[in-house]
Amino acid sequence: MTTKSVASGFVKYSSKFGSHLSEPPIAWDSKNEILIFKNFTGNKSALLWQISMILAIDTIGLGSSLYLAYELYFHQRSNLNEDNLSNLLTILIFGMAYLYGLTLHFVINVYGKDAVNGWNAMKMICQKLAAENRLVGKEPKESDIAPHSSLANTLSHLIRSYGYLPYILTLSAMIFSYDYYFYIVQRLSDTYRLNLVALSMLHCIRCLQLLISLYEISRIVCLTCLIYVDMLVMVGDIYSNLNLKIEEQMNLRDFKRLTTICTWSYISNKNFAQFQEFGGLVSIFVGMTICAVTNFATVKAYDVLPLPIYLVFPIMSLTNLVLVNVTLPYAHIIYERTREFLKNCTFSAVRRGGIAGKYMRCKLRGMRPFVFYARFGSIKILKFTKEKRMEYFESVISITVTLLLSVPELTR
Repeated sequence: MTTKSVASGFVKYSSKFGSHLSEPPIAWDSKNEILIFKNFTGNKSALLWQISMILAIDTIGLGSSLYLAYELYFHQRSNLNEDNLSNLLTILIFGMAYLYGLTLHFVINVYGKDAVNGWNAMKMICQKLAAENRLVGKEPKESDIAPHSSLANTLSHLIRSYGYLPYILTLSAMIFSYDYYFYIVQRLSDTYRLNLVALSMLHCIRCLQLLISLYEISRIVCLTCLIYVDMLVMVGDIYSNLNLKIEEQMNLRDFKRLTTICTWSYISNKNFAQFQEFGGLVSIFVGMTICAVTNFATVKAYDVLPLPIYLVFPIMSLTNLVLVNVTLPYAHIIYERTREFLKNCTFSAVRRGGIAGKYMRCKLRGMRPFVFYARFGSIKILKFTKEKRMEYFESVISITVTLLLSVPELTR
């Protein structure tokens, strides 16, 4: 079931984002149903993706955010009104999105190849164990399978919505002029007194820049979400299948085989860890900030901002909260399943007794449950525990309340 859901998720992603001139280095091989990493030195589509990311997001996107933040702070420091509120919210949302895109660009280039190797190795282990258990008529518990359907539906809706999002936002931005490239074009027009032809060319460039940057951010966010979540699901399924293989009194041969598979999964996760830990850290903090800002806009600006602009904020907030609510518990589920596996192996070793049982117990003392972290370098910043989801929601609520109490009433 996991293999089918993983493949279907990447097939949907490929149908929305795959058939274009530029493609990220990490891509889905539909023939072999594995991830592949394409080096940009020998692949034109990966090279075009690198160029579009560097120009549209890393340089123009973040540079425009810094320029407008400077302009807003030093030249529009009057009382808060609907005009500079719209500018401020736009800068915050677009700026955080571009910062997130820059970080994921870095993570994919630096850690992507190791992450692909670890992901494929974990998938191979998961497939092999599931096939062996099916041959002997053993299936995972219904409680282990139940979360997959809700998670698959969430990822399907995420891919579908992010596939349409760049076009909807670009069209609405061009009609209602709420993107900050509009203000840059207006500033250039006022400074250099541009004619209609030059102004039209700048607006065409503005439309192209918006579409490319929003499309690339949507694509890279969907790709990393699929990779993260499917990795968590596969690790959980591996230990569900390992628990089915534990007998009351295992012989030494079966015990060595199970612990070897467990070691393989640790090694595969080690290759994937840097990609997951640094990318997960940035995703949590950027998602928390964006969610708090969108909640603030939803509550504070409902009668100030135009309706098309206003609707973007509650939709983004809801998408973020639903995704976090579905995915964060998986890290703790993996911890519970690995702990259950080690506990069952220990009980079997105790029942076994003798020299073989003593060897098993000594081996198990050196093994630990799977624990996922979000870290920066060697510094562990977050540990994904059972309470982390509620802590995330509490942090979002706290930041939102702080913003609501700190910002003065809006004036027209």
